[in-house]
Amino acid sequence: MVIRLPRRALLAAIVVDLVILMALLSGGMPPDMTGLTAAVVVAPFSLLGYLAAYRMFRAARAAGATARDALATVADALVRPPRCGP
Repeated sequence: MVIRLPRRALLAAIVVDLVILMALLSGGMPPDMTGLTAAVVVAPFSLLGYLAAYRMFRAARAAGATARDALATVADALVRPPRCGP
């Protein structure tokens, strides 16, 4: 079963997961039920994002790209430039 999620949702989940992780490590957020629930809910989406990026990277490397070019390919695929104008 393949789960299709918008790229923005995956990227937002990664950012939220990193913010929660940094808050937990720095002691800024008490480990209450809300924080732990948010971390548990966001973690699978972060994992999906990481796996998608890794698969894109491996595919680019298998196609003969250097590591730097493969990383640039993944970044271009996952991060879209901001739209200017309407």
